Amino acid sequence: IFFRGLFVEMWKVFALSILLFGHLGDGCTNIAVGRHATIDGSTMVAHTDDSGPQAMDLRLVRVPDMDHHHGARRHVYLNNGGYPRLVTHERGPGYKPVHGQHESMVLGSIPQVSHTYGYWDQDYGLLNSVGLGIAETTCGAKTAGWPSSTLGGHNMWSIRELSKVALERCETARCAIKLMGALAEEHGFYGDDVGPFGAPVYIGSSEALSISDRKGEAWVFHIMTGDQNRSAIWVAQRVPDDEVSVIPNGFVIRQINLKDPDNFLGSRNVISYARDRGWWDPKDGEFDFTAAYAPYPTPMPTPLYVGRRIWRVFDLLAPSQQLDPHLGWGPKHPTYPFSIKPDRKIDAHTIMSILRDYYEGTEF
Repeated sequence: IFFRGLFVEMWKVFALSILLFGHLGDGCTNIAVGRHATIDGSTMVAHTDDSGPQAMDLRLVRVPDMDHHHGARRHVYLNNGGYPRLVTHERGPGYKPVHGQHESMVLGSIPQVSHTYGYWDQDYGLLNSVGLGIAETTCGAKTAGWPSSTLGGHNMWSIRELSKVALERCETARCAIKLMGALAEEHGFYGDDVGPFGAPVYIGSSEALSISDRKGEAWVFHIMTGDQNRSAIWVAQRVPDDEVSVIPNGFVIRQINLKDPDNFLGSRNVISYARDRGWWDPKDGEFDFTAAYAPYPTPMPTPLYVGRRIWRVFDLLAPSQQLDPHLGWGPKHPTYPFSIKPDRKIDAHTIMSILRDYYEGTEF
């Protein structure tokens, strides 16, 4: 899935539908590109959406721009992992019930705004009518949360609905990050792949997005459930304008500086909660988000499942750096940087080629 600036020609829309279903390895590989790293000066985000063993709703749906009356509510739905992922009268003709379908379960609602932007939608929100683009990948975390529809669950927002409300209301990546973070903190975040209540699958309990806008910024966003299966913890880091970041089912944000809002954003509890739980001790040095919150010890084959894809993307873009393919990925010790500067400027075809890659020409 590719998003480049404001204007998206029809051939790119067709490319979206094709690239939704390819995958690099066996996971969702997410790439974010700064504006000065591209040939035409646009930001780009891309991801491959691997549905795993289950059936998938393959539709690419256009949700139209809408005006809403005063006092209207924006409902938050429990999205289905298969077909149909969503059934409602509220998001245009693509999701209206057909053939006797029942409307999707409502987990809650928030006040609606007077106007919402149109956007392209699949499992996750993709690209809106004012040039805001989003790509996704599921990650692991030390916390877990469940929707309020589950016995013992307390939370209203999944990454599916968060990404969509961001596209409905925001023009910039910063707006999207702050909105998603605030809503998740207030109403709770849950992971779509967290497993049953009481038996959490921590390796799939959190999410990461890359987000780009027509103003020329690209960001990486990590989010997880907060304390006691409620609220949320989140952080975001801006991708340097001349660099590329890759997030392949594992956290990549490390040191953060919330006093530098031009490059970092985060929830108020992002550092304090890790300290309170004993996941970070100030005596051990600077706070490291991934070291504090990614699951540890890391189950096999996660180190190579994540790390080998980071290496491959970076090595294809910057072979001059001669990165070691055997380092893998692990929470406690950084192996690869958050982002790298490519050896030459890239375009959408470069990213398409990377997402089609299967390590050809390597020992792997």
